[in-house]
Amino acid sequence: MEYFILAEKVKKGTAMACSVGEVPPLHLFVKELKDKLEFPFELVFQKSTIVKGRWQPNDDISDLTIFWTDFILNDRALPFMSEKMKEIIDHNLTGNEGVAWMQIGVNLLNERRIYYLPRFEKKLDVLDLQKTIFVESSGLVLKPTFSKNKVANLSIFHLPDFKWEMPSGLYVNEIVKKEMQKAKLTGVGFESARVE
Repeated sequence: MEYFILAEKVKKGTAMACSVGEVPPLHLFVKELKDKLEFPFELVFQKSTIVKGRWQPNDDISDLTIFWTDFILNDRALPFMSEKMKEIIDHNLTGNEGVAWMQIGVNLLNERRIYYLPRFEKKLDVLDLQKTIFVESSGLVLKPTFSKNKVANLSIFHLPDFKWEMPSGLYVNEIVKKEMQKAKLTGVGFESARVE
């Protein structure tokens, strides 16, 4: 079985969903969200450009044409997804993943839609520790290699790092990938993951 990391597939004219107001980095308040089903903030579509190496949101979205993708580009670098994409994952869960779903409101002018983020209830042991490359000084994963035996009964999983509860990177098996491709989900791409 092959495995893939979900990647944003961004085309020219794609809007970015940005946090409204001052929202701290998620890892600073992830514990407060443990029993919540909704985020305490919402996202609004904006135009984002890079200025001096940093994303700069802009309210002028007049030249943007792509908004409601299934895998939404956002300033939190989190895998927010449409209900259609969530249902594909739900349909394939084995029960070993420990996934609960959180909702977030996304706004465009007078329209509001709900997107979803998988929140993991347990840290998954998925790495081949002998083949994974770590940063020596911090122990952070530099180049992951997943253990075939450890991921065999998972349809979706995360890196077991400090952001494991709400990771920015999600990995899926080839069954989920094929169902997503068959459903013609927008905004999502797939990059091969190392599994041995």
